[in-house]
Amino acid sequence: MSYLVIALLLGALVWIAVSDFRSRSILLVLFPVLFILSFLKGYMLDGWNILPQFGLNLIFLAIILGSVRLMFKLRGDAEFMDVQFGTGDLLMLVAITPMMAELEYLWSITFAAIGAILVYYPKIKKQTPFPIPFAGVMALIVGGLVVMEVFNFHLFA
Repeated sequence: MSYLVIALLLGALVWIAVSDFRSRSILLVLFPVLFILSFLKGYMLDGWNILPQFGLNLIFLAIILGSVRLMFKLRGDAEFMDVQFGTGDLLMLVAITPMMAELEYLWSITFAAIGAILVYYPKIKKQTPFPIPFAGVMALIVGGLVVMEVFNFHLFA
């Protein structure tokens, strides 16, 4: 695995995390860069076998987001996708799809959701709509997984 791709990938993830935690806004150019670097990392590990897992990850993402959207719509909370779950969060989830196997992708989303809830639990108790830096939490978790993979510690395999 090329350490240049890993270094650039980690740099992009750190940049996303820092900017999301600081200002809740991320440069949109980072997501195509992250997608390309994720694709390169996945290709270096599995070759063209990443295409089926990329497709499955996109299907999982569509099912999860569709279910969450439906749940909030049935509750009458239409502002979920605008206030609490932004465009950057969605682009982050799409950008990392080619990098991970299906199970690893699902666990990453789960850990990011739990991490975001734990970090922002005091604000959640006040029950006022506020933006959660989900993309930043996700970037930290994915960055940790990439570092662990460099040292041959595979959490999900």
